[in-house]
Amino acid sequence: MRGFRIMVIMIMIEKALLSNVQWNIKQKMIEIGKSLVLDCEISHNFQPNKSRQWTRGEENQLLCFDNIAIDSNKYDGRIHSPTAYSLTILNLTEDDLVYVYSCRVGFAFKKKQIEVNDSNLLHTPETTDVKYEMWNGNYSLRLDFSQVFPKPLCRVKLNDEYKNLTIANEKQPRVLYRVVYVLESTEALHSCGETVNIECDIGRQKLNISAKHDLDCKTLDETKSTIIPYTAIAVSITAFFVVVVTLILVCYIYIRHKNSKGKEYKPTTCNEDMLVNMPKEPNIQSNKKFQPYCL
Repeated sequence: MRGFRIMVIMIMIEKALLSNVQWNIKQKMIEIGKSLVLDCEISHNFQPNKSRQWTRGEENQLLCFDNIAIDSNKYDGRIHSPTAYSLTILNLTEDDLVYVYSCRVGFAFKKKQIEVNDSNLLHTPETTDVKYEMWNGNYSLRLDFSQVFPKPLCRVKLNDEYKNLTIANEKQPRVLYRVVYVLESTEALHSCGETVNIECDIGRQKLNISAKHDLDCKTLDETKSTIIPYTAIAVSITAFFVVVVTLILVCYIYIRHKNSKGKEYKPTTCNEDMLVNMPKEPNIQSNKKFQPYCL
């Protein structure tokens, strides 16, 4: 029971100590490569004679002791008043954003990590890779950003119209992103003789990219002329077979009709020169009448 009371008392003391020390980021925007200031606020008349310290990480690596920085090329600690103590992180890096920082006054301290979100951190991509090509009549655009924050929203602008790029892959090893975007289209994403125009929103900042390519106007025209809808091909093939079958049928009817006419009986018309007349002397022995006939 006594041990439980001691534990409760220690928790109450710790809360009281923690409430006397708070720290926050001074700037509204965090920018990698620039300085970042952490402001520590100390309650009025709270242990004014006690030392001030800034530490980093779970193991409380000492950064500054009062106004003395352990690494003056990286940190700067300043006591501005009995209630104000600051830490300036010089040349801020991505690694600096993953640690927890503690402002300590005597036994009181406030420990927390630098809060990073889409509203307070802006970092344009350190590398940008664009690949634009045409394959089998389809156009493909690939956009690769590394070390960027927040995730950009990108689109292609063509003749006052926009086509959005979609995220194909994204990674966030620590704070910054690597993002890969793709856009597939059956139509060209560029005007003749011009670059591919890409617009991206990175937080509140706009980034315009003009991507060069090897696709010329000839390639564009040839592509358009070779893209024939499958329905048109089917109609053309069907029409061709209909014409061929019709011609075969007509030829068959014509040949059959011609052969049938050659076998028909044609009566012979005789003229006077072709008739064989009755003999001058009658044939007494025959009672049959002699009929003239044609030679």
